[in-house]
Amino acid sequence: MKLKFFLITIIIFLNSCGYTPMYSSANKTDFFLEKINLNGDEFIIKNITNNLSNFSQANSKKKIIIEGKILYQKTSQTKNLAGDTTQYRLKTTSEFTIKTSNQEIKFNTSENFDMKNFDDEFEEKKYEKTIKENFARSINSQIILQISKVE
Repeated sequence: MKLKFFLITIIIFLNSCGYTPMYSSANKTDFFLEKINLNGDEFIIKNITNNLSNFSQANSKKKIIIEGKILYQKTSQTKNLAGDTTQYRLKTTSEFTIKTSNQEIKFNTSENFDMKNFDDEFEEKKYEKTIKENFARSINSQIILQISKVE
């Protein structure tokens, strides 16, 4: 009896709260990427461009131009007594301009991540690549959010 009451209550709350999935087709942003001009770290730029092209719709009337600069840094954060780096700080700083025919939005993003030094250089590069992919996904979602604000 308690389980049935709980399930009915959950269904009522979910139906009346206006919840819609973030990437559902009903909530999809309608735009066409006319031009993407990004400077900076090539790996992050390639990931952002590929992700954004998935959202672009060729038959859309809203044409978007994205210009930006992405700065990626890997700096030594801490060192041991021998002077070897034990921890790195990975940081991306980005500046973007989103242009349409009647509006222009400028915004900045910044992401940080502290990474320990690996004994195996191959594993460290692989882990750093994964972190850069995560940076690109985060930047991509912020760009999509800003595009959704453009009229």
